[in-house]
Amino acid sequence: MQPDKAEHPQIRPAPAAGPSAIYFVTHNRNMVRIFIDAYRRLQADGIPVCFAVPAMKRHRAQAKPVLDELGLEWLSLMELKEQLRAKDIVVVGTKQAPPHFPDAIKSIQEMGVRVVGVVDGCRFAIPNRYEGVDRILVWGQSGKEAYKERARVVGSPVLEATRKVTGRQSTQTAVINFKFMDKHRINGQANAWLNSVLDVCRACNLTPIVSKHPSAPKVADGVEVSSDPIEALLEQHNILISRFSTTVYQALISGAQPFIYSLKNDRMVEFQEPHGAFTLSYDAEALQASLQNWQQGNTRFSPDAFLNRHLSKLEDIPATHRIAEELKKLLAE
Repeated sequence: MQPDKAEHPQIRPAPAAGPSAIYFVTHNRNMVRIFIDAYRRLQADGIPVCFAVPAMKRHRAQAKPVLDELGLEWLSLMELKEQLRAKDIVVVGTKQAPPHFPDAIKSIQEMGVRVVGVVDGCRFAIPNRYEGVDRILVWGQSGKEAYKERARVVGSPVLEATRKVTGRQSTQTAVINFKFMDKHRINGQANAWLNSVLDVCRACNLTPIVSKHPSAPKVADGVEVSSDPIEALLEQHNILISRFSTTVYQALISGAQPFIYSLKNDRMVEFQEPHGAFTLSYDAEALQASLQNWQQGNTRFSPDAFLNRHLSKLEDIPATHRIAEELKKLLAE
């Protein structure tokens, strides 16, 4: 177990001389999931690789335990900057994450270091989300159109890991993806959204199960909050009610039916065009009508057009291999 402080003498960093190295900056569990198999593949090919973790307590608390459990070494961002040499590669998620690191991107690029952004979730085409990075590893065709010559299509390791459930029994249970950040908690929109979803579930004779993100506020007494990962819930139940979320992709892949219920000021990006995969509602009445039409068999959905537009999947080449190969190509340039 490595100490929590920036200096941890047991660490074995990438060598100061020799071949160029690849550093993966990770600030949460999801980023470790995205990077880990590509990391191992590159390591097996003899390429020096290492993780780096921000010093902010809430981010280190998410990423550090996963890396420690896997027995992987990591650097603080301060140590990372001291290690970097020209021709090295730094791999990040969005430009905005982790916090404060974007400020360092320009300075490390001036050192001759290449910075690669990897799409780590939905709404990847929001303007400036990957501003400043040299290359962007995107999920599919829509990402390539958004980022043009900087884009390389690699798919998504997390979405590829989502299982298609066949023979799922129709249930009278709706999984509610309750994920709100601080600005919506402050003005009460989060609880108002959840309460209206619960009212719709009652009107549609659906039993709600809430999957609560750590950022969301406390749920009222009497509402069932599941401790199961949302991936497991989507394998058991066939209805998802959510705002914009990567979980919508997971539902479509698994065979569950998502219904998007958004705030009027949400930036929907790719979800603005459902391509026949789901309905998009901005008020409780529209959500209730969408659910009841589907329950009565009046509406049919298909995920294919939406997924084909936004997600590339090759049967014989996993996304993790595609990520590793693109990083090796860049390393050779």
